[in-house]
Amino acid sequence: MENIKNPIIRYLLAILLFIGLLTLDQTSTVLIAIGPTISSNQTFVYIIATLLLLTTVGISYYLARKQGWMKPITQTITKDNWKFILGMFALTYLLKLLSGVILQLFGVNVAPENQQAIESLMKQIPTWYMGLMILVLAPMVEEFICRALIFKTIKNKKIAFVVAMLVFALLHVSGQFDLSFIVYLSMSAALTYTYYRHENLNESIAVHFLNNLIGFVALLVM
Repeated sequence: MENIKNPIIRYLLAILLFIGLLTLDQTSTVLIAIGPTISSNQTFVYIIATLLLLTTVGISYYLARKQGWMKPITQTITKDNWKFILGMFALTYLLKLLSGVILQLFGVNVAPENQQAIESLMKQIPTWYMGLMILVLAPMVEEFICRALIFKTIKNKKIAFVVAMLVFALLHVSGQFDLSFIVYLSMSAALTYTYYRHENLNESIAVHFLNNLIGFVALLVM
């Protein structure tokens, strides 16, 4: 993407790729949510939704590897890299908690609609499918379109940082915009810095995965 010299073509391709992958991402989720109303054969619905999910992940992974945006795994599992990943995960989680506490002190509801939607879905769909969405689809696809794609499209890294941070946060605000957006913005700042630091997509995916893993486990024990 960054090799395309014409900025208009580069931005247009990036936007089309962003919309395409996001549409595939959301289609699999919507299909599961409305499955009972469109077919009595839920097994068939889950098969189609799972294929869409895996296709979205596969396309993101293939493009990331082809473009060289994912470094060899051996460069990610070094001692120093794991320290960085765990440190950024701790920072991401700490910022999320602190922003939530601050908002609560000002009497703001810190249960974002996105989180409420996930909790609602947990009651409708199998745990294994929710695990695929939260632990596989979200880290891979969201880091690809919200971090790597943006940084490789926008030449100015400072502007790319701000855009990536805002886009990720906005994607997690559904329905009416409120101050709970700050929670996602704080998380996005840490995730964006994770990618910005080394431009290694593996690292931001790992931090995103660890953050979602904690949330997924919390949903299971609720």
